[in-house]
Amino acid sequence: MRDIAACIGGAATPKRTLEDFRAAVCSKFNVRHCFFTSSGRAALCVLLEVFRELAPGNRDEVVIPSYTCYSVPSTIAKSGLRVLVRDIDPETLDYGMPGLKETDWRRVLCVMTANLYGIPNDLPEISRVAKENGAFLIDDASQCMGGMVGSRFSGTFGDAGVFSLDKGKNITSMQGGIIVTDSDEIASLAGKRVAALPSPPLSSVIASSMKLMAYAAFLNPRMYWLPESLPFLNLGTTIYTTEYPVEAYSALLGGFGASLFRRFDEITAARVGNGLAYDKALAGVKGLERISIGKSSRPVYLRYPALVRDKGRRDSVLARLKENGIGATASFPRSVIDLEEIGGILNRAGSSGRNGRGVAERIITLPTHPFVTGRDIEKAVSVIKETA
Repeated sequence: MRDIAACIGGAATPKRTLEDFRAAVCSKFNVRHCFFTSSGRAALCVLLEVFRELAPGNRDEVVIPSYTCYSVPSTIAKSGLRVLVRDIDPETLDYGMPGLKETDWRRVLCVMTANLYGIPNDLPEISRVAKENGAFLIDDASQCMGGMVGSRFSGTFGDAGVFSLDKGKNITSMQGGIIVTDSDEIASLAGKRVAALPSPPLSSVIASSMKLMAYAAFLNPRMYWLPESLPFLNLGTTIYTTEYPVEAYSALLGGFGASLFRRFDEITAARVGNGLAYDKALAGVKGLERISIGKSSRPVYLRYPALVRDKGRRDSVLARLKENGIGATASFPRSVIDLEEIGGILNRAGSSGRNGRGVAERIITLPTHPFVTGRDIEKAVSVIKETA
């Protein structure tokens, strides 16, 4: 209820609400500049526009991993840029570093990290490779708010970073995006663009607020079937679309997001604990491959991912998990290199995605949110051992 009250308070004092939220983000992540947008996708759009203005010559390609959220290539398309796909390492879900280094950099505007499921990429190395080749780096921490490499947070590497406040994220207000950067030049250009964004329609804000209340009410895994069955929440859906608004962030939703952000460490600790519990319990399961974590990385586990060794058994594993009340998903069903929608903007000759295809066929992800209990984890592990 306190989060709902904060939502109402945000509407009453919109400027102060967002300024306080901005200050909290800058303080937590040790960044100098922070801006809010209507979604993580909108935040990416703003940054791509800024980089295009700053880039010399004909640099119009964005490097992305072969397995990532479809909102990434759709945002590149919406921004009028081209996609260059580099394959991943299935053991880490990160870029395969030899392949990334062999990229034809002549037209590359920027590289994007993915940090999927709250597992940080090798951010120092990707930063170095991008910088050496004259490309910007967007550290996309939409799924990794709170993840760290060494003493530094995911989202703060490279030239600028993005966090998402969209549904299902660590800190959520159903929609919302955050841009962070230490660059005064990037901040100046991004700030002007964000200030010029139109306000979201009141009807949209009210609808999102109602969805937020429904989402919060039914997050408990024993009722997880209910939000999955409510089509207006769009939980678990992965849709490629360029039809989304690029707007300002609503202070009404900002009040809710800021209230959750004050419990950032508590919420993060719960997800980390659940992720580590899965990881320990699934060690040695013959039919499953766990994802390798970098030695200096601290994952935040937005969800817990693993690969079923036999791709022919993956769907039966998912079905049995769901039958037992576990909100397991197959995440993104195809590698981005196989999306028909990006055919016109894909640099196919320079792209690769075999490992991304393999991951799409074998991956399962398990819920880690704070309402997941030890008993839920034991049940999920038991099902996987029986069926994988």
